[in-house]
Amino acid sequence: MKRTLTVRRALLIFTPILLVACFLTSQLCYRFMYIPVRSKYQQMAAEITDQMTERDSLILELKKIKGLFDGKYVGALDEKVLIEAVMKAYVENTGDKYAVYYTSEDYTALLQSYEGQGEGIGVRISENGEGRLIVVYAEESGPAYKAGVRAGDEIVAVEGKSVSELGADTASKMLVGKKGSEAVFTVKNAQGEREISVTREEVNYSTVLYSLEENNVGYLRILSFSNTTFKEFKKAVDDLEKQGATALVFDLRQNGGGLLSSVHDVLDYLIADGTKEEPKVVVTTKDKNQNEQRYICDDGHSVTLPMAVLTDGHTASAAELFAAALRDYELAVLVGQTTYGKGVAQSTYEVGDGSAVRLTTAQYFPPCGQNYDGVGVKPHIEASSEGLNIYLTPHSEDPVYIAALEGLKKQ
Repeated sequence: MKRTLTVRRALLIFTPILLVACFLTSQLCYRFMYIPVRSKYQQMAAEITDQMTERDSLILELKKIKGLFDGKYVGALDEKVLIEAVMKAYVENTGDKYAVYYTSEDYTALLQSYEGQGEGIGVRISENGEGRLIVVYAEESGPAYKAGVRAGDEIVAVEGKSVSELGADTASKMLVGKKGSEAVFTVKNAQGEREISVTREEVNYSTVLYSLEENNVGYLRILSFSNTTFKEFKKAVDDLEKQGATALVFDLRQNGGGLLSSVHDVLDYLIADGTKEEPKVVVTTKDKNQNEQRYICDDGHSVTLPMAVLTDGHTASAAELFAAALRDYELAVLVGQTTYGKGVAQSTYEVGDGSAVRLTTAQYFPPCGQNYDGVGVKPHIEASSEGLNIYLTPHSEDPVYIAALEGLKKQ
């Protein structure tokens, strides 16, 4: 009897306690788990609804406009042109000043440029500041070179219209075209003017030009950083060292950058490897979510010659990384002007029918860890080549090159 009363009494005591505990637990779970999760998903649902509403509104407006033209416009519509115009306008108005919409033709040309290829007459030209087009150099394999065009020649007319009438930018674009098509242009040099007609071809363009100058200074002009640059760069450095170069000058003036993988390979060839515990990082990128990717030196090769890097206000992006990395590891003296200040990276994505969009997806950080976007990379020695055509001016008359030689003496 006593045992029965004890169990009954225990049930009477603990049952209410268990019920209260269950109630409190459910309230705590509801307060601290269910409500926050519900609020989060309600917010996400609201954002998605807003986005869908905005997107549906945009699509509805475009459909209305399209319907008006389809039903009332007396002319004919080119749907491809209209779609490309809408895509281009959207990308241009995102606020990303480096964003670009590429048509299928433009994207194909871009991919070719990454491989050092292009369709045209096979010359690099420079606008001299007075609206004149000067040939920087002509690829020996290109049709222009075969027709007698050389560095220093001026292109004064294209398709029978003067460059002054067309404008330098329009005239230079007219020289580019599909292989197999005809290009007609007029060249002026010391021998006079002559009209040239050539058939455009697919040309392999050099990105690194080099020579051994007086006092055994190896000079390398890096025009851009493409998939072919490292191979050309390695050949140039190796050849200059074999010729007895005692110093290297890298000219990155007017270099607008290029591929991150390319500049990483080039820097890796110059900078000694670090250790597993302390790797030599040439650049770090950070994306929108602060995810980092580090590019390190690990190829087992380095160059110990004194080095100088020439920069100007058009030295940008990957070219700035090159200058900043050598500066941060105290391997080169920087000479010239503060660089452009493009410390962000772009990625390109195909979006259908061969078209693509390039947009800014990460920030660059050189070894020192200081991003230079909007600021640029400041040289150790300031010098200016303003007013000179740097591609054709002899080194003995180039103030920036001369200042670099002085800087090398102090290394």
